[in-house]
Amino acid sequence: MTPHSVLDTLLERCRQEPATKDVLARLAAGEKLLPVGGLAGSLNQVFQAVLAEGRQTLLLVDDLNEADALRDDLALLLGKDKVFLLPPRELMPYDRKSLPLDKRSELMEIMRKLRFGEPIFLLANLRSLCEKFPAAKVLDRGIHQLETGMSLDRDEFLESLVEAGFRRESAVEDIAQFSVRGGILDLYPWGIEFPIRIEFFGDEIESIRAFDPDTQVSNRPLSSVTLITSAGTESHDVPLSDLLRPDALVIQLPRALMKDHLDFFHREAQHNWDTLGSGQDGEWPPELKYLRPAEVLNSLVSFQRVELHPAAVAEGINFSSRQQESFQRNVKLLVESLQELHGEGYALYLLCDNNGQRERMEELLEECGLAAGIVKVSIGSLREGYVSRDSRTAVFTDHQVFNRPKARRNPRRFRRATMLRKIDNLEPGDFVVHIRFGIGQFEGLTRITVNEVEREVLKIRYHGDNWVFVKLENFKDVEKYSAQEGFEPVLNKLGTGDWERAKKKTRKDIQKIAQELVELYARRKMSRGHSFAADTVWQREMEAAFEYEETSDQLKAIADTKKDMEQGFPMDRLICGDVGFGKTEVAVRAVFKAVADGKQAAVLVPTTILAQQHFQTFSNRFAEFPAQVEVLSRFRTRKEIDAALANVAAGRTDVVIGTHRLLSKDVVFKDLGLLVVDEEQRFGVKHKERIKQLRANLDVLTLTATPIPRTLDMAMLGIKDLSLVNVPPANRLPIETEIVAFNKTTIRNAIMRELDRDGQVYFVHNRVQSIDTMRAMLEDLLPEVRFCVGHGQMPDGQLEKVMLDFMHRRYDVLISTMIIESGLDIPNVNTMIVSRADTFGLAQLYQLRGRIGRSHRQAYAYLLTPPAFDMTPVAKKRLYTIGELTDLGSGFKIAMRDLEIRGAGNILGKEQSGHIATVGYELYNKLLEEAILELKHQEQAVAPERFETRVDLPFNALLPESYIEDPGERMNQYRRLLNARDSEELHVLRSEMRDRFGSMPQDAVMLFHLVEIQKLGQAAQIARVEFTNRRLVLHPFTKDGDEAAAGRRLVSQLQHLGPEWPVELESTPSLRIALSQKNTEMSVRIDQTRALLKELTMALEKVSAAV
Repeated sequence: MTPHSVLDTLLERCRQEPATKDVLARLAAGEKLLPVGGLAGSLNQVFQAVLAEGRQTLLLVDDLNEADALRDDLALLLGKDKVFLLPPRELMPYDRKSLPLDKRSELMEIMRKLRFGEPIFLLANLRSLCEKFPAAKVLDRGIHQLETGMSLDRDEFLESLVEAGFRRESAVEDIAQFSVRGGILDLYPWGIEFPIRIEFFGDEIESIRAFDPDTQVSNRPLSSVTLITSAGTESHDVPLSDLLRPDALVIQLPRALMKDHLDFFHREAQHNWDTLGSGQDGEWPPELKYLRPAEVLNSLVSFQRVELHPAAVAEGINFSSRQQESFQRNVKLLVESLQELHGEGYALYLLCDNNGQRERMEELLEECGLAAGIVKVSIGSLREGYVSRDSRTAVFTDHQVFNRPKARRNPRRFRRATMLRKIDNLEPGDFVVHIRFGIGQFEGLTRITVNEVEREVLKIRYHGDNWVFVKLENFKDVEKYSAQEGFEPVLNKLGTGDWERAKKKTRKDIQKIAQELVELYARRKMSRGHSFAADTVWQREMEAAFEYEETSDQLKAIADTKKDMEQGFPMDRLICGDVGFGKTEVAVRAVFKAVADGKQAAVLVPTTILAQQHFQTFSNRFAEFPAQVEVLSRFRTRKEIDAALANVAAGRTDVVIGTHRLLSKDVVFKDLGLLVVDEEQRFGVKHKERIKQLRANLDVLTLTATPIPRTLDMAMLGIKDLSLVNVPPANRLPIETEIVAFNKTTIRNAIMRELDRDGQVYFVHNRVQSIDTMRAMLEDLLPEVRFCVGHGQMPDGQLEKVMLDFMHRRYDVLISTMIIESGLDIPNVNTMIVSRADTFGLAQLYQLRGRIGRSHRQAYAYLLTPPAFDMTPVAKKRLYTIGELTDLGSGFKIAMRDLEIRGAGNILGKEQSGHIATVGYELYNKLLEEAILELKHQEQAVAPERFETRVDLPFNALLPESYIEDPGERMNQYRRLLNARDSEELHVLRSEMRDRFGSMPQDAVMLFHLVEIQKLGQAAQIARVEFTNRRLVLHPFTKDGDEAAAGRRLVSQLQHLGPEWPVELESTPSLRIALSQKNTEMSVRIDQTRALLKELTMALEKVSAAV
């Protein structure tokens, strides 16, 4: 059965329940309040979905985490476009932290749907009912219905956007932004999933298109769109009930329980007002800001209400159902239960999270003797199973059978740009490296006129206020300079030879390391190793049980690792990726592959805490298979360790996880096939030597959270086996980051907000000498909260105990130094407070923050600083950057640049760090790539040929400021132009520019012609193309200086093209071949030149093929 057919069947069986029929009949008769009891498991949500069919419905809950889980079930049953969770505008009364943009947008989407009376299913926390919402007239002011062909006063509309708080930007990347470029308006309104592009002709709307905020390219046309331009979230006018349709259905908790929750909220509101709120400007006291409990309850009286009770009710309607049993991973117990229920006439359904688990479940049931056809095994993902006696229906979920958490999906409704486009943009003041002139300072784009033709060039300042102007075709010679954070280079002097000497020394050392890398790689390829078998059915089943969606990088890393393992030589692959990006899953699959082929696997980790975490992960993932997992750590007794070592030696243990204890001589494997090393750089020299010994004929997979950039990956392609896991997991919520001056109110609010949702907190204080003083201050501030302290100067055993106690939730807040930067993975911790954040490096802050936001919950980071005047400009800039980069992975390249350079040092050797500082990171990579390519080409007796074709067009060829106003964006488009590989990519880029910036002016059209001819000339081995009066002049490229031979070759090729190309060989010091162009119209001459260069390229290719 398909997932939808099973769910439809469950809905239909629920409709046929006597209790359901009774409820529906009474609602149809107009009864106002119906108490209902006896609903168990996800039968609750199935029943609610039946009630909500075709009707606006409000479900009240008392726990936001519970509401999240219920939304998953209801979205599955009713469709995700029908089910919404009302975001609370405050997690605590008088919490002045504003809603994240996407939550505000979701709130406005809900407001719009309620305003138009759409039959949505809305889940709301009881606390939300105490808040007041914008009235209908306020909502109406900000709602605009736009259609193609209609007239709209554009200036007036733009003015209304500014008044509504929208920000004008050069490119729209986030909600509440707009951009104007000629007749094009880009806008990201509230309440819709994507930004839109409106093209005007005067005041008439010519077209409306949705566009992707990452690529900025339109992806679908729209005939009309409803925009919300006023957020309305600051309006507090009416209760939520005023926005519901009169015939809406309310599903509520028992009235007494609701009153208790509402009373508690008001006591908390009064307390917070007394201690916090009354001193805040613009705040109202609780009796004015919030609805009283009686007002909330009275606001619901006019609606039909179904009141759900956990147990049977004396006066009301009762279901007869119970929850699914817990089978503790015992399939035999499950089969016995299924057989018993089948004998009693039940219809049986077993829901699995995905197809792999469904196949595995069918196999297990068959092995345990269950007859075919007794239970319908299908894909589905309800939260909890249930058994309904009245309808004789039993539903089981495989995640409950195997004690596995249900996979959660965070519905990311709004497409916000990841900001990666801007990372490498040059800004005035940035340091740059010119391959010929060295390190200078970029001062911006400027126009110059040469031979009455205008071009836009880069202006770079060097030592002594000397400047270099770089033409378009030489932009590739310029790279943004970067080294480790805080290092500021010295500008080179022009004409001194210093730069050439520095470059020569760096190149010499790079060639040496490149030679070592090539030789090391060749030696390993000559070694013999175990060739692992192809994936088994069990491998596919284990992988199918992964509860998250793999990223593209993960899938590639997994595929590369498996391919290595199946080769006949030892694997030595490095998996690089940020914390939480899924490196462990790559290791899990590699380890399972080794075990499935009869080999043992060892997982080596730097800390005992990490050993315990990996032990839990591997044990849970392998629980359904005959794979024995052991852990060696100080938390085990001597007797347990001796037994574990005996099992490893005898081959009874398949996977062993441990710290450097695994490297001891008494650890003997029967048949070790794979070694996984987590964070090798954190082991000592002695341990690294032991790892090197093991590497000789063993497959080794190394994991590191120190990121390695893709540029280095490309430079070392074919030399070192690297896999990058740089793509963040899908649906990961962005971390809301707030930079605030240190104050106790913020700290108290932040901690209490997290504890109120049953979470935990990291408080980072990176000074051991004052950490106990900080603890005392926090305990005075929050005496009811359980604090613990952890830092690197504590004895190992004491520190590990603190960490484990915190993991097991014996404490609420961990006050620690930077030790939490690596090794801890606690999904329940989703608030971090960093004291004196101005003293941390950008990469440190980014990695620290990556420790939270690792679950489905919204995460919050508070960076506490001294007053602004006490911070250095560098610290302010750093904090601004980290505050802007809210998405995990969004600013990966800029935020991690410092760590990337350290990562390069880890791979290439620490002695290379000085060279990176000398020439800049990007040029270092380029030189390394050239050195490796040169070595590889030496082996093949072929040298790479590199040159740039120069094109002289007698017309302006540039992107005018009137067309692309923002210099950074203009620079970005120039780079994209130069990086286009061929005419096809240029055509795509031209279409994109037309889409984003409107019709192209003549200067920009000429720029595209110039770049295309440049690329065609390069392919045709033409060094220079000149357009003179009625003539086209070509300068052939000479690799070996033999200009005569190059000229004869070119003349021969041209003579084969026919009489329309009269050839004239000019006898000049620089070999030139002139061709007559009788038509003086430039567009015709350009078309002719384009065709000619393509013909020459084809002729060259034929010659090469013949050779």
